[in-house]
Amino acid sequence: MVGTRSQRLVFGVSGAAPEAVELRWLLDTGIHLIGADEGSLLAYDEAKRALRFVMTAGSHRSEQKLIRQTVPLSRGLTGLAAQLREVQVGTPKYHKIEQVGRRGTTPVEPSNVIAAPMVARGVLLGVMTAVRFSPHPVFTMEEGKLIGRFAAVAGLVIEQHRRLEALAAKARDRPAVGAGVTGDRHEQRILAAIAEVRRHRPEAMARLARTIGNLAALIVGDARDADAIH
Repeated sequence: MVGTRSQRLVFGVSGAAPEAVELRWLLDTGIHLIGADEGSLLAYDEAKRALRFVMTAGSHRSEQKLIRQTVPLSRGLTGLAAQLREVQVGTPKYHKIEQVGRRGTTPVEPSNVIAAPMVARGVLLGVMTAVRFSPHPVFTMEEGKLIGRFAAVAGLVIEQHRRLEALAAKARDRPAVGAGVTGDRHEQRILAAIAEVRRHRPEAMARLARTIGNLAALIVGDARDADAIH
């Protein structure tokens, strides 16, 4: 990543956090599996209705060049993927992104692009892209679907991180259990436990997020089954 890992934020996640490492792994693995030259994560800025480059894999020079550049939500395959919440595969249609020079000093933009939306709980978080600079071979729809799966997982990683951040913040703002606090004492114990893990073992937060997510899915599934029986 560009800059120090502790300073750079990716989707509100510190570059040193386990979730940022997971996002890097997802991007690296996705572009490797389809033979892409590079790939990027772009975060959705709702206020500006634009997508901002926050991470690039495949070329450190490209990452330095691309980081903080933006794509309007209404432009190109990347903007279309965000608007429609569907994977887009094809040739670039937005030509205002500055690229690293690849033939002498002349910047050469990608010839093939895959743009896959990152969505969680119906909320647009950003877009994952994969690019090739040579015109052949062109990306296939199957390769697009594969990147789409990686983008979906990346969306879940970001959403879980934000949910745990919100829970930890809520726990920090509440008085200790037993100090005249109203509300559910079980919820307070859960929030306090999450705050303790974050304070003493921050590297374990990603694993805790997955565990809580899996547990919630089981509990909700059991409740729905019970409702169906009745």
